[in-house]
Amino acid sequence: MSVFCFSVKVSYAAEAMSKCLPKPPIPNCCSIILLAPFTDSLINPILAAFSAENLPADLNATFNPSSASSNDTEVTLTITGTENINVGTYEFDITGNSGTESFSTSLSLGVFDSSLETPDLLTPNNGQTGVNQNPVLTWEELPNANTYQLQIASDEQFTAIVVDTETENNTYAFTESQLNTNYFWRVKAFNPCSETEFANFFEFQISDCSVCPSEGNLDYDTATTLVSFNTIDNSSQKTSAYNDYTNLNTTVVINENYDLTVNVNTDGEYETYTRVWIDWNQNCSFDDPGEQYNLGTTYNTSNGPTQNSPLNITVPSDASLGETTMRVSTKLYFPFFGETEPESCGEGFDGEVEDYTVIVTDELSTSSNELADSFAIYPNPNQGEFTVSLRSENPSPIDINVFDITGRRIFTQSYEYQHDFSQNLRLNQAQAGVYFVKVSNGNNNVTKKVIVE
Repeated sequence: MSVFCFSVKVSYAAEAMSKCLPKPPIPNCCSIILLAPFTDSLINPILAAFSAENLPADLNATFNPSSASSNDTEVTLTITGTENINVGTYEFDITGNSGTESFSTSLSLGVFDSSLETPDLLTPNNGQTGVNQNPVLTWEELPNANTYQLQIASDEQFTAIVVDTETENNTYAFTESQLNTNYFWRVKAFNPCSETEFANFFEFQISDCSVCPSEGNLDYDTATTLVSFNTIDNSSQKTSAYNDYTNLNTTVVINENYDLTVNVNTDGEYETYTRVWIDWNQNCSFDDPGEQYNLGTTYNTSNGPTQNSPLNITVPSDASLGETTMRVSTKLYFPFFGETEPESCGEGFDGEVEDYTVIVTDELSTSSNELADSFAIYPNPNQGEFTVSLRSENPSPIDINVFDITGRRIFTQSYEYQHDFSQNLRLNQAQAGVYFVKVSNGNNNVTKKVIVE
């Protein structure tokens, strides 16, 4: 009976793959145990040789022994050259190859130092009121941290603690919140080398807020006839001065760009003006900077796009995660007679108002498509030059786009499909800061943050 197969099991302690600066070689990072069946017959053994693939150029891996031919053989992997690499996370594969069969598994090597900064708290903002129940708390993601401790309390002395938890993410869904309650929260960061003090606390208030009412009138047919935004594609006729379409929703990702198109009915040879508001900070107000979008005027059409459609919208980097309201208002525009642009809370005007739901997510931590598990960037942080690697089963071209923190695209390139894709990128003109690398392959896409020092 011939059995040309074997498998590899990796066993290691979490801290064994994390090393602090200064960085000596990493011995005994993991043990590799070969599992049966491991023979090509009942008599002849298979000899499996071990190798490490996709390591950064400055790292070297050695296996002791370098090959094995018996079941349950323990092999020690030693990584050297770590004194030559920067703080960051490095993905690589270990492979056992018998000549007829091979098996690979992915490992992650974290390199840290003790100069760990206290993370900045982001949302909810300090002193914010009208925060929706079950908000998502977010704080600064530190490249030199691998764990955060979050505390939420009902007093600023943190004696009445509601939540005390550790997480690898820089977000937390606060499902324990109660209406009409003030909360105080703080975060500290850890890595295998160090930990910070708690950041200065933020305070916020949970309350059941709602956006202001707004409606036109039914005297004329002036109205919005189409709203197209990401997966929302709603054509409508004017049946009410206000239409609640909040059952229609779309999910958007922080720092990503989306086109917004609005069509209107001007009710004859008249001019209309359309505005859209998105309550990005979820405080039930449309008056905050960066939440108003001018779609412009339209003239003499029963179902035509506004002047500025499609309008490209970038989801702000500080947008609160979760559900929020998008309001679309179309109004007769005749400034000479006092008919000016629509207001977010306007009432009784010649026009119509529609509300929709937008769900804000952070794809850096929620992506679940098949690219997410294999997509790696190293070194990270870097000096503007780094490698993008991934493994894909989809034979479509691989597109890479790099955006700065404002959502401006600074790099774009399409590459031929490779199952084990690896490409060096050089951002020659990039200033120090945070950038986002988006990789698309067929219907799958994933985005990761990269830091240029």
